[in-house]
Amino acid sequence: MTVKITKPKINVREELNDLKKPTGIAGEAMLRAETPQEQFNLISAGRKNLIINGDMKIAQRGTSFTSYSGYTIDRYKGFGHTYNRIDNGDFYSLRMLWVTGTDANIYYPVELERGQLENGQTYTLSFKYKSSGSPMTLEVFYRTGTTGANVLSQISGQTLPDSSGFSEYSITFTCKGRIAAHTALNIRFGNASGTNEIANLQLELGKGATPFEHRSYGEELALCQRYFVKFKSAGLVYNTYSTTQGYFQIPLPVAMRGHPTASWDTVDRIALASTSNITTNITYWSSYSAYPASFYTFQARSSTSLTAGLSYVAYPTNTPHVSLSAEL
Repeated sequence: MTVKITKPKINVREELNDLKKPTGIAGEAMLRAETPQEQFNLISAGRKNLIINGDMKIAQRGTSFTSYSGYTIDRYKGFGHTYNRIDNGDFYSLRMLWVTGTDANIYYPVELERGQLENGQTYTLSFKYKSSGSPMTLEVFYRTGTTGANVLSQISGQTLPDSSGFSEYSITFTCKGRIAAHTALNIRFGNASGTNEIANLQLELGKGATPFEHRSYGEELALCQRYFVKFKSAGLVYNTYSTTQGYFQIPLPVAMRGHPTASWDTVDRIALASTSNITTNITYWSSYSAYPASFYTFQARSSTSLTAGLSYVAYPTNTPHVSLSAEL
């Protein structure tokens, strides 16, 4: 005897929907992801923020800069106006105060590495900001060299609405036109008057902004020191090879991006273990370190005749520094 059993057709997708599992927005996004790479990006596995010092906690050069052109807090560059890091309690911000004349600007250069910020890749830039007096403008562009030559725009002409309190802003763009000669992706904030602030700057792969990524102080400092590092001169050893010439050798905390440029404050006093302090001016002469290296070596001259072949310890009456810069 033959028994025939029939079962109704089942639509698996409808049945799963009927289960009404609490997947939420994030769960739905994971289910809709088409590739493992998209799922990897959604859960933010690994380090996602390409901005170094995005939370602005590293400030080796200081926190206040008046009528200043150059790097301010680590990795942020100002032009001709006043810049201050502001402590807002649970986060820092960088304030840009227009003084007079041309527009005030904050530049952030992102170093270009293979595999990121390549043509066809989509990125999202996000940050907090507030402004008064004049709307803040935003531009993003590739550049060559260190002076912003051969600019190729990625985001242009974005004007942010006035915001008396901190507002969150994000914008997505797809990289285009990058060539081998490009050295950085510049992010520029500008204003023609008034006061503007930015905070929690983040640039990440993907089509949407995710919560800001916080890194430890030690990790962030090491990332910044690839571009700039500052040492106190006190305790450095001066090795003489003649009566008026010698060299200092400074251990580097990390390998720097390239051969750095040194900025040196004069040491006015040195000492030997067996003698009293010697008053002299030790002034920077030239560097001769090869890159990469774990030490930075530079030659210096003494205004007082010393003994060749001895090592002296810098023991200044002031607090001079040696600054090494390998900024973009």
